[in-house]
Amino acid sequence: MAASAQLGPMGIANEIAASTARAAAARQAASAAGIDLAWPSEVVVVRGEDRADLICSIDALLLQISRQPNLRLVDVAFTLNKALLPEGARLAIVATDLSDLARRLALAKESLADPNTKRLRDPSGAYFETEPLSKRGDVALLFPGEGTQYLGMLDDLPAHYPEVSERLALFDGYVGPDGEDHDSVSRFFAPPASFSENRKSHLERRLRQLDNALFAVLAADWAVLSFLQELQLNVAAVAGHSAGELAALVAAGSIDVSTHNQSIIEGMRALGDAEDHSQPAEATLLATSASRETLEKAIGGIAGAIATGPDQNIFVAMDNCPHQSVVVGLSAPVEKLEAALKRDRVVCERLPFSRPYHTPLFAPFMGPLTEMFDTVDFLSPQTRIYSCTTGRPFPNDAEAIRQGAMSHWTSPVEFRRMIQNMHADGVRIFIEAGPRGVLSAFVQDILRGQEFVALPVDLPRRSALTQINHLLAQLAVHQAQFNFDLLYRRRVEQVELGETKPGSLA
Repeated sequence: MAASAQLGPMGIANEIAASTARAAAARQAASAAGIDLAWPSEVVVVRGEDRADLICSIDALLLQISRQPNLRLVDVAFTLNKALLPEGARLAIVATDLSDLARRLALAKESLADPNTKRLRDPSGAYFETEPLSKRGDVALLFPGEGTQYLGMLDDLPAHYPEVSERLALFDGYVGPDGEDHDSVSRFFAPPASFSENRKSHLERRLRQLDNALFAVLAADWAVLSFLQELQLNVAAVAGHSAGELAALVAAGSIDVSTHNQSIIEGMRALGDAEDHSQPAEATLLATSASRETLEKAIGGIAGAIATGPDQNIFVAMDNCPHQSVVVGLSAPVEKLEAALKRDRVVCERLPFSRPYHTPLFAPFMGPLTEMFDTVDFLSPQTRIYSCTTGRPFPNDAEAIRQGAMSHWTSPVEFRRMIQNMHADGVRIFIEAGPRGVLSAFVQDILRGQEFVALPVDLPRRSALTQINHLLAQLAVHQAQFNFDLLYRRRVEQVELGETKPGSLA
């Protein structure tokens, strides 16, 4: 075929021109309101019926770029993504401007000309797949827990999406005064540029406090969830790591956050107060590069360091992946274990927390959580949700879900087993719906050599909007179902394209 199956050279020219003209009113309105709608990058998806036709589509787009060098990149992206037909061969590019798009298209075309090129996964922004994973498996969301929060997480996302900033604002007002002013949870996401380094360091310390940490990571998880729901992403399963399981329960429909948001926030606040006023034995958390099996063997080999039975004082609290497990225990046995592990050249890092999560040592903190869970009306999940305690799906019974969610806080995290089971049950695309990207790295270690992809929504090293473009680029080439409309809300005016369902991907 000499031209793209979705838009030929003249079609591309006409539709881009129409998109550019119809966007003017939207841009003028945004400018009058003082809203900066510019993104640092755009995702552009080019399609053909097959590889040869895809190359023709690339040529057609390169021709239009050369003829119209003053086009806005967002208008090009909008036009092609809105007209995207299902199936076929797809190339997705994340570019910063029109010349960057042209350069990446030309490089990708060279790679696609080689029939031995089965996929492109260039993390700088070029993606192509000959065997889309959505055709052979499901999409799942993974929600991270405490420890993944960081100052400035989600970056520029809240400023561009009211649904995200509104979700974060639900948590505002629950962080008390710090001696200078009354900080909101939102400030952890977007500290004012005028803040000094000392002020930012102070906020970072406060972000590690138990209640603030839980507020922040749950706010981030729920904000990302609201964004993904607006994308109309077709999700078959959800799961959470540690406190992230609360967000997963919301995503699954087992907790109505609109009804119980206040109860959960107050429970997190009470948990922080309990930490401040109770005096349980202080725990040491040690992250290691060893597997759970290695740690259990090492613990067993430390004579006299560990009490046994009901008085046990050191635990493997988190089995995250083959090369990362976390030990929690009293300081003396953890110190002996750390020394033994270092002699065996195991990498060890003490975490900046003293909370013995996911061990029986956390029992003194459970009062506020028990009260919180008692006030929440649990519902049968509408989406399959996996327990990070059992590694298997939660039951449908509401009371069993309550007990499972509550026991998770004093039980080991079985993330490795859970991911293995999710993969065995057909999940092939894992989306990390929260800050930092740690869970994606765990999944990559757990499923190494198998058929899957792990995609973070947020990474500290990259603008959140750009990272979302990378996420959607990979979802597009894997032919996952979602709606592109959300990317262009307020930035361009809608353009109807005949029989094609606007913004749809199938």
